[in-house]
Amino acid sequence: SGGYTGPVEPQPIVLGKGEVVYCTVTNERAETGRLTIVKDATPSDYTVFSFTGDVGQVPEPGQDMSWVRSIEPFTLQDPSNPSHTPEGVGYLQYHVTEGALPAGWEFGGVECTGNAVAEVVDASTRTVEVVVGRDEAVICTFSNTGYGYIQLQKLVTPADAPLATFTFDPSWSDSNINMAGGVLSMPIKLPAGSYSVAEVGLPAGWALTSAACSDGSSPSAIGVSPGETVTCTFTNQYGEEEEGGSLTVIKRTTPAGGTGFAFDAGALGT
Repeated sequence: SGGYTGPVEPQPIVLGKGEVVYCTVTNERAETGRLTIVKDATPSDYTVFSFTGDVGQVPEPGQDMSWVRSIEPFTLQDPSNPSHTPEGVGYLQYHVTEGALPAGWEFGGVECTGNAVAEVVDASTRTVEVVVGRDEAVICTFSNTGYGYIQLQKLVTPADAPLATFTFDPSWSDSNINMAGGVLSMPIKLPAGSYSVAEVGLPAGWALTSAACSDGSSPSAIGVSPGETVTCTFTNQYGEEEEGGSLTVIKRTTPAGGTGFAFDAGALGT
């Protein structure tokens, strides 16, 4: 009763007199499971990451693997297209590899949820081996971080100015940076993001005349993208007061008297 479903049509059973017929019905449970790959990028700037995959399990003799599909190459972008669930993934072992990383990005690792047995086979090739359990939904998250660089350049005028040490206060460190005039610092590796740096405690007789960064940003708001190197140049002049100076003109006459003398101070500016 209730009908019949299966891979073949019902067949008539002919019973002979006194005969006992045993009918055996064999059911094979379909291989099930689902694997989802997620991209977690810092920063989430729509950078494209590529992936490939394959079946890591060798079938046993006589095992039907016709239902298995290979993992076709795919790409992910965080946040617009951050996940992918390959079709045909079932109760098997798989290898998933993240392709060559875009410039300025580093591999942070892979984490898989559920009862999946996951192991990073080769961190240099960003490959994970994961076993998808029967009826299990496995999620493996590949994380990446983008890095850039900041350089500081100190220029001084005039060329014969006395030697001096200049101090900078960077937002990315609790320690100040000391530099001499005419020096370009080594590139400072930083996670992509926003930073600032200020020149502090100028030596006596020096004034800051300009401060600008190579990407057009202000040193107070430096935006560093993955793979980018931003150079911030600070120029100082010796012989000027940072807040401006004053000039006093004294007139002495011989003999002293009340005669007045006129002066033109227009060339001094304001």
